[in-house]
Amino acid sequence: MGVIVPARRRKATRFARLYDPVDLPARLPARSLVVAPSDEPIAYLDAHSFLELGYCEQGEGIVAVEDKIFPYWAGCVTVVTPNEYHFRQSRQGTRSVWRFALLDPPRLVCDPRSSRAVLDVRSLEGPEFPNVLAPDKFPVACQLVRLLVDEVAADRPNRDDAVRSLTWATMTELHRLPGRRAPGDAPGAGARPAAVERIAPTLSYIAEHYAEALDVPLLASICGVSEAVLRRGFKEALNLTPKQYLLRFRVLRAADMLKASRASVLGIAQGCGFESLSAFNFHFRAVMGMSPRAWRKLLRAS
Repeated sequence: MGVIVPARRRKATRFARLYDPVDLPARLPARSLVVAPSDEPIAYLDAHSFLELGYCEQGEGIVAVEDKIFPYWAGCVTVVTPNEYHFRQSRQGTRSVWRFALLDPPRLVCDPRSSRAVLDVRSLEGPEFPNVLAPDKFPVACQLVRLLVDEVAADRPNRDDAVRSLTWATMTELHRLPGRRAPGDAPGAGARPAAVERIAPTLSYIAEHYAEALDVPLLASICGVSEAVLRRGFKEALNLTPKQYLLRFRVLRAADMLKASRASVLGIAQGCGFESLSAFNFHFRAVMGMSPRAWRKLLRAS
């Protein structure tokens, strides 16, 4: 079982490419991993060459996958496809524990009767795909991912057959989720990791300083590039402008705080960098499809 110790703070955010395909055993291309995300500023962005399925054993925090940001809590699972940059951060003052299965589904499931489309990991991504699955909303998918993560880490009789069977069942259930890309619509991953890496220092800075007054000239200086180059980099990597990404980050952090905190809506808005309640309400509704108060009411009713 591999263990990653959270990296110490670095001056520049970078990709941490963990366990390239050559590290996945040929007999059973799957590996177990345990991660304890800290609450410190983001020091690196992960990007893999294989499917990463994770299960949160304890703690709360956020997961960012590309331009999407999700809250998580114990019992949630994550689905991250090859070459999608991502990071996890525990809620301030806490430390979470995650367990992962790193997989190559097409190599694991060799049964010629199985649907190749079900094993296509590239369909499990896109702007609408829910990379973080909550157990109350997706109980079957969460249970299957947890069983698969446990089995990959286990040393039990017939483990290999169990991993292969659970991989097939899990992939089948994941392909029933909303927001998947249509087959063949997934973009090529060739140049994207490099594009994201070029703006990684700015992504890290936003993750740490999102509540402060930030503008494009400052964000460009973090990367040591011109404003035009930074805008071009964001467009190439995320299909967003730096301002759009910042606003989305603030809104999704606020959505997480509305769930976890009893603070007023105004206090949360100000704590996430919005200068007025009207601006917060406008941007929150644009991203979440409802007002902050309706969002909090929905969470409390669930």
